[in-house]
Amino acid sequence: MRPLLAGVLAALFVAFTIEAAVRLSGRAGPLVTDPAFRWVEGASYWTYQANGRFEVYGPTWIETGDYGERIHASAGPEGRRRTVRSSDESGRPLVLVVGDSFTFGQAVASVDTWPALLEQFLALEYPEVRVLNAGVQGHSLNMIISHAGDLVRQIQPDLVLIAFIADDLDPRRDQKHIDRFGYIARGKAAPAPAIVPDLVRALARRSHALLLTKHWWERSGVVTTFPDSDTPSFDSETPATPRGWIVDLAELGGHLEDTPLVLLNLDLEETSASARMRRELEVWMPQAPLLYLPPYLETLPPSARRVPVDGHPSTAAHRVYAQAVLPVVREHLSGATVPVDAIAPEVLTAR
Repeated sequence: MRPLLAGVLAALFVAFTIEAAVRLSGRAGPLVTDPAFRWVEGASYWTYQANGRFEVYGPTWIETGDYGERIHASAGPEGRRRTVRSSDESGRPLVLVVGDSFTFGQAVASVDTWPALLEQFLALEYPEVRVLNAGVQGHSLNMIISHAGDLVRQIQPDLVLIAFIADDLDPRRDQKHIDRFGYIARGKAAPAPAIVPDLVRALARRSHALLLTKHWWERSGVVTTFPDSDTPSFDSETPATPRGWIVDLAELGGHLEDTPLVLLNLDLEETSASARMRRELEVWMPQAPLLYLPPYLETLPPSARRVPVDGHPSTAAHRVYAQAVLPVVREHLSGATVPVDAIAPEVLTAR
């Protein structure tokens, strides 16, 4: 009995030592998340729980609004800002930004995300402008398009920005769901497992050592090519017919009717996959302006474009995004409301 007890105590000591070492190293910090997500009924994507405060991947502290959008800053004494405009607010420009973690701003403060900076820059000319950050971590391009369609019907924006990266076409992005606790889980949703294993998994999510082990295990099996016919291959050909994701984008554009749509590629550097996405959009969706941002990021050294350890766009990269998007948004908003105290475009862009 004593040898068994000694063995158990030794194992616990080793486990706690490893856990403490991993926590002190900070390597698993970006993987920790609160149960902050919810699956959208009748849809194929998830969002953040509405009107809450959470710590999610990054690590990233966020506050959410009525539709799970990320709020740029805490609401003041008057309370949380309304997402849907009332009748007396119909003249206020409303820009909807939908995307993945590059738009959401993983590992970046709310006020430093490019949608927040875009709102700040626009406010010099449009003091009452609102830019809604509806980026969601882990979304595929299919999810981004579905999410955008649902939000447009609910909030009726003046302009819609769809932001993405080439990796959003990775088919593994669609192989995830939200479990009963509000965490993103790998694999398609299945019948609820036994409550005890489910609780064990929930507790394991608080262990930095186990999260890091799981992360390494999943990365060891990364597929380097996308075999699915509707995902990017790394050749130079443009298909003779538009692929499914382009058809979905075109359908979204049709549903917007008179609401302008702008497409943004946020890849931190140009790759064969991002270049192909650009080429195909220029061929099949010339009616939708495409802002291809990898060349803009060349003003920053590669190491300055990413958050250390996490690898997502840095605060400096978000500022480049906002400055590049600003002239396009200003052009579209020029008919949305009468500018107040307008300043020269070159001055605004430089701010």
